[in-house]
Amino acid sequence: MNLRAWFEQTRVALGRREDRDRLRLPAAYHEAYQYRETDPDRSVAILTEARDLARRYDEPWWEVFHDAARISALIHYKRDCRNVIDLATRCALEIRKPGFAQFPGRVRVLDALLCAYLCCDAEGYGEAIRDSLDQMERELGDRVDDDRFLFHARRRMIAIENEQWDEAHGLGMREIDLIGQNRDLPGILDYALFTWCALCQIAFRRKNWVHLADFVAKGEATAVRCGHRCEEAELNAWNAVADRYAGREEKGRAELDRAEATMRSLRMPPKPGFFDAVAAYFELGHQTHEELQVRDRELGVLADRQRHLHEFRVRAERCRLLRKLNRPHDEDVERTRESARRLRFPEKHLREIDGLQPVG
Repeated sequence: MNLRAWFEQTRVALGRREDRDRLRLPAAYHEAYQYRETDPDRSVAILTEARDLARRYDEPWWEVFHDAARISALIHYKRDCRNVIDLATRCALEIRKPGFAQFPGRVRVLDALLCAYLCCDAEGYGEAIRDSLDQMERELGDRVDDDRFLFHARRRMIAIENEQWDEAHGLGMREIDLIGQNRDLPGILDYALFTWCALCQIAFRRKNWVHLADFVAKGEATAVRCGHRCEEAELNAWNAVADRYAGREEKGRAELDRAEATMRSLRMPPKPGFFDAVAAYFELGHQTHEELQVRDRELGVLADRQRHLHEFRVRAERCRLLRKLNRPHDEDVERTRESARRLRFPEKHLREIDGLQPVG
């Protein structure tokens, strides 16, 4: 039984019994999802309440499912990784118990743990990430459902976090092929949208401007049908980059303003791809000061959220921009060094800092 079947089976059974309190269990996840962009704190609160309700009614499957969903909401809706590895590890240990052998949410629990590792320190937890991915694949067997697309998305995310851009491109294109083969599955457009956004970021990193323009067009066409404002803003920002590269300055500026206005209307913090797109727009215009301001904003989202590798990379990029601007940044270099020391294997990153020192 997959996740959707479990939700529906539970909903029907509880509806027949008119058990309105327990009907909250299959309803809470979808309710929380509706608030992910406009009020992520409320999303987390709804999932926490559902977990506590399941515990009170002695529904261990629902308790673990909602706890894992709450961890995922912290990571993906709030971009907050504080303590998520410990929280996700407890869920992963719970599903090893005999009573969870047939639990339909096993892949989601493993995914929460994988994402906790991935978003804290993708390099440092590389072995644990590969182990979680292998476990997810074994759980999936030959199923093709939501969990299958989640599995492929994580493979692509791992390549992106490790800056393996060619590998990430190949994985993203395979996702699009698989989505095309299963276009009638519920929720398939959401997976397509997330993949197009990632492919835009990858195309820019590979400096493939033809791909970028193509992926933006396909992503924006998908966004119209999905209603994901955060991804819509990211695609608008990538469209601004494509326009600026092609010399369409006025159109590019309008697209960037549109992207920024959409993000300001949301309470979900932007994804790394959004900041990359806005920074890329200013990079193309040789506007280093504005590019630095983008990275300052990004650092504000990352501060004290235990997203260690991402924070190091943003701090390092800020130092490069400050060096380019010929501005004093000794303190910035030291803070970057401190962020490197929070990584599990900081050695190569500490060596990288030597190249960020002020000139002269």
